[in-house]
Amino acid sequence: MVDDAVKAVLRNLRTYSLIEGTGRRDVPEIPTTVLREAIANAVVHREYDALFRNDPVNIDIYSNRVEISSPGSLWGGKTLQNLANGVSRCRNATLMQLLQKTPLIRGDNDGSAVEGQGSGIQFMINRMKELSLAQPDFQPTFDRFRVILYRGGAELAMNQQWVRSHVGHNLPGRESSVLHTVRALGRASVHDIRDRLGYDSDDIRAMLATLVEAGLIRQVSTDVYEPLETPTIANAGDASTPPAAALSSRQAIIDAIPTSGTISARDIAESTGKSLPTVRRILHELVDDGTITAIGKKQSRLRTYTRAQTMD
Repeated sequence: MVDDAVKAVLRNLRTYSLIEGTGRRDVPEIPTTVLREAIANAVVHREYDALFRNDPVNIDIYSNRVEISSPGSLWGGKTLQNLANGVSRCRNATLMQLLQKTPLIRGDNDGSAVEGQGSGIQFMINRMKELSLAQPDFQPTFDRFRVILYRGGAELAMNQQWVRSHVGHNLPGRESSVLHTVRALGRASVHDIRDRLGYDSDDIRAMLATLVEAGLIRQVSTDVYEPLETPTIANAGDASTPPAAALSSRQAIIDAIPTSGTISARDIAESTGKSLPTVRRILHELVDDGTITAIGKKQSRLRTYTRAQTMD
């Protein structure tokens, strides 16, 4: 029953290509494992009292989300605040035991329809974050419990295509998700983005600053941003030309790197006034194209940079 419901939903979702190593595969815009977890939870945790027996689990598919609603609100002391604490509370213990013994394919591993360990909610949150997708929205009322899964995967892929057409390269996954959220909402605050994606507010501000510098969004007031549907680019006829802001940032960072001696990313950020995420992204590009040389391991905070030496 759960698997049939998952398949029915998947038939109505879009897919997008996910790059893995040297290959790629098409995946649904909402991960199959997250859909299955949400539907299985709705079946096992719903209220089966006589008053609710004819009230079904509803799965509604909208253009931007899937809503899974089940009769009965949170139970056994569960609240929105402790929903993801890993402690299982089930009003239907017999059904839980039955589904735990029901074999089901979950992702790449054999498993059961439910685990009964209280990990399902956190699993859904973590899986969506791993793919830079909006976190699930959990909405309890006095007689129902609703889970909203946003259909962001395919839109993120289209968002990346839009970015490439304007700045000539992809954005990192989290930055792409922030940009997509701003574009989807039309105008978004740091609070809006944090609620949608679950990212830290300071991280969001840093990513927004990078997007502003890239000419993709603009700040309209404190912590509020809106998209630039026609970003400022150096040459509108050449989609591979980076925006003027990106060019100035790139040159400023190059100028800050000594031809003799080394400098860290943090010192470059302080000397140029650029955000640290912006500096690190541009440094990565400069290392890749041979403009500068990195000294130290890629993930090390002690990594420093110097101008690449030309060999005669």
